[in-house]
Amino acid sequence: MLGAVAGTAVNAPRSAVPPESAAEPAHWSEQAQAEPVVVRLPPELRSVSEARTCLTRVALSWGCDEELLADGRIVLSELMSNGVLHARTELQVAIHPRPGGGLRVEVKDLSSAPVLPPLPLPGSEPNLLDRPRSGSEAHAADLPNATGRGLHLVSVLSTTWGWFPEAGGGKTVWAELGPIEKSDSEAERSYSERSPYPLRPVRVIAAPVRLVKESEDHFEDLFRELQMTHLAGDHEPMGELAAKAEMVRSRLSRMREPARRALWEAMRRGDRLIDISLIADTGMPTVFETTEKLLVEATSASLAGLLLTEGPAAEVNEWRRWLRAELEGQIAGKPPKACPFPVASPLGRERGPEWDRLDAARRNALAELKAVLAGPVVAGQDGTGAGSPLSNALECAVTILGARRAVLNVLDDDSETVHFGTSIGFSPVVAAYWGSFPVSADLPSCEAIRTAKPVLFRTFAELDERYPVFLSTPAESDPSLACLPLVPTRGGAALGSFVLGFPQARDFNPAEIAFMRMIAAELADFIAGERDSEASARAWHLEREVETASATISAAVDKQRMVDEFLNAVVSLVADAASLHLLDAKGQLHYLGTKHRDAERQRAAEALFRRPRTAPSSPDLIGSCAA
Repeated sequence: MLGAVAGTAVNAPRSAVPPESAAEPAHWSEQAQAEPVVVRLPPELRSVSEARTCLTRVALSWGCDEELLADGRIVLSELMSNGVLHARTELQVAIHPRPGGGLRVEVKDLSSAPVLPPLPLPGSEPNLLDRPRSGSEAHAADLPNATGRGLHLVSVLSTTWGWFPEAGGGKTVWAELGPIEKSDSEAERSYSERSPYPLRPVRVIAAPVRLVKESEDHFEDLFRELQMTHLAGDHEPMGELAAKAEMVRSRLSRMREPARRALWEAMRRGDRLIDISLIADTGMPTVFETTEKLLVEATSASLAGLLLTEGPAAEVNEWRRWLRAELEGQIAGKPPKACPFPVASPLGRERGPEWDRLDAARRNALAELKAVLAGPVVAGQDGTGAGSPLSNALECAVTILGARRAVLNVLDDDSETVHFGTSIGFSPVVAAYWGSFPVSADLPSCEAIRTAKPVLFRTFAELDERYPVFLSTPAESDPSLACLPLVPTRGGAALGSFVLGFPQARDFNPAEIAFMRMIAAELADFIAGERDSEASARAWHLEREVETASATISAAVDKQRMVDEFLNAVVSLVADAASLHLLDAKGQLHYLGTKHRDAERQRAAEALFRRPRTAPSSPDLIGSCAA
């Protein structure tokens, strides 16, 4: 049984608040400047009801709109419930009238633990790259966790809400309903905390969002049940677990706040992976050990029927063990390592109708891409510019794969230079800076060309770690990057690379990589076909010019005219310079003439060849060729 709750008013005695039945509505304009009503309540479940009753009496005496009051009662109940369950200190409730008929409620506690915002539901644009999720996976990923639903209600029902730390310790969580007119004194404030331990920066690289969320949800569900069980006075043996959970939650707050905010942003963007930068103190290994013991004891209590919160999935336990080892290693001075866990859940990996539909859709998409590449070239285009089949196909590929931008980096005929080719979504500054670069450059696109293998980056941290050049050069901000070699289906060396930038941090499983390589192969086939056509056109043109030159040489009326026509044909068709030397019957070389594209160099060559040899016995390159 819960004892009676006595609330103590700070600014006015409780008797100053008229009973609900005697409340006479007043004009809100007369109450907008009234002093707020403040009440102190103990951290007990019955205080939630007391605060809600107080709000009803005060708001009705001020003439509050009944619909607004109904929302305010729900919001205050959620703020009070969080205070009772998580803060476990005396709670101070403040109720303010706001100009224009609004209402502001505040709940202040003495706990330094931050308020963690609710996690949004993940979402992303549909595309044919991601594998389908089974029903159980979709259910687990899309349903919000039990803890945090209250803050979801607060964010939906209130016009705005937030929290700030108090200068003397503790924090205030507030929410405003109805019209809002902010004052200068309500400036946003940030959270800070002091620690007696030396601090260390730690970084979690490429962690699957699903595992981070499942772990957080389980911990919050467990903490909430332990606190409620302890407050209700049931299962007294749970009191020790509740105290341990409260200590762990308080000590981990410095790390969990930025982690939860990073998770919130990642889920809002639809990321599948997340990089988290944290500050840990050197005392954390002890906290991690206590946390592990708490979770083991809680799982045992659940199996014994003492708790409703079930133990986490085996993969979540593995994730927690890896995370503990990784963070402890970094605290001790080791460099960070990327998380080895897969993005996709092991659930639903078997093939089924979803896979069959996706495979059919991918086959249709490849057929559509081929049709676009086979389309007519727009008049005035060279086959690669805007409106060309290659440009249209690149737009089609970006849509199919759900990418943000793409570029075809093409290797030149010299096999040394890579050109930034047809692209979509890149800024002019980036395109100009990376206009051309050597294939030997230390760049992911060049690596894909040299190795003929995909080069993939799941998060910013992976890209920055392997290629820090992008930290100091113009580059787009894509959380994940895929560089596919442009290898034609007939095989051979890569003709370039197909680079895709994705709007979400993500993993690439074998099926996804295979699909991207199929699209890259279609693009490579088109480029190879264009090159073959150009080579055939050049060969045909060269053959026609050779025929014309042969006819001109044959029609020459004298020896010198024939020499000049021959040299002109060689220089115009196959070389920058040429000289003609004739070997007579006695084995003597006779210089006949020189042709060079540069007139000044031609004169220098003529003077050189006409000069007598100073050492007739020395080796002679031209003579060696003639012999």
